[in-house]
Amino acid sequence: MTELHTRAALTDDGRRIGVQLADQDHQALTLVLSRQAGHASEGGRPDAVR
Repeated sequence: MTELHTRAALTDDGRRIGVQLADQDHQALTLVLSRQAGHASEGGRPDAVR
């Protein structure tokens, strides 16, 4: 499932992706965010990882 989410995020023209994983009570949570240029608010912190 993580691979499916990651592939989807990589194919939508995103410049970077963020992946968060968590587990609790034998269940997993996977969150994959696609980061696209021009969508950050003005004056926001630039991404530290390039």
